Amino acid sequence: NQFYVIPQNIVFNENDHYNLHNRVTSVGGQYEFDRNKWNFNILAQNAISNQPASNFEAFAKYSFSNDNFVKISARQVSKLPDNIFVFHKSDYNNYNWNTPFKNEKISSIKVETKNKWVDATIQISNLNDHLYFYNTTQRLDSLVVKPLQYNKSIQYVSAEIAKEIKFRNWALDNRVKFQEVQQDAKILNLPNIVLRNTLYYTKSVFKKAMLLQTGITANYFSKHYANDYIGVLGEFYVQDQKKVGGFPVLDFFVNARVQQCRIYLKAEHFNALFANKVAY
Repeated sequence: NQFYVIPQNIVFNENDHYNLHNRVTSVGGQYEFDRNKWNFNILAQNAISNQPASNFEAFAKYSFSNDNFVKISARQVSKLPDNIFVFHKSDYNNYNWNTPFKNEKISSIKVETKNKWVDATIQISNLNDHLYFYNTTQRLDSLVVKPLQYNKSIQYVSAEIAKEIKFRNWALDNRVKFQEVQQDAKILNLPNIVLRNTLYYTKSVFKKAMLLQTGITANYFSKHYANDYIGVLGEFYVQDQKKVGGFPVLDFFVNARVQQCRIYLKAEHFNALFANKVAY
């Protein structure tokens, strides 16, 4: 059995200080067994105190070999709100709150496979009572960010495919991800397409005294309302005024290894030197 202690509630004292005093105690267990080429794992955790929280996970994996398998996993979580959503104290009047929220509930099913042809993953998730930060002024030049809880469901579906192709000293590592979010409001904003491709060259030089690797990585994601950052909270908040993405970002890198010494050089987004697009 496993026991966990999580601080949650806030109490003020006479000097206007605060502390987190309530505790959540969870009890759980994990069971794993193998049968022929199958591997099964079940994990269950549940709170036994007044604060509700739970985590249930299970997977079944069938291995044709070490590098060739199919895995199906499921997870259902009821998690306490992070403390920054519940409480925040600041010298800025708009950034003080002490607000109770319900637990976030997440359910997901994932299917993974790996073989000599491709690595692939499909995931379906359902989010309830999702917590997020939102700019209540709905303006880019004026920020009043507050924690909010979405009282409807959010459905998330993703499919990811990866494959590395090698020819002599050259290699091309490809990764593509498709995402779709179903929701009544723009709360969870993600790009529909994410691409990452790396072309690199590897060779031993200087009479094999140094292993040299150099190449270019191209990153791309489709246009979407990416979350913005607010320094007062050190958090990202949801915005729906400005889309970002829709253009490639190229990085050049050089890796070298001499015995135990490693050298790494990287030029990020170097295509900004000759393009009118910049990373957001």
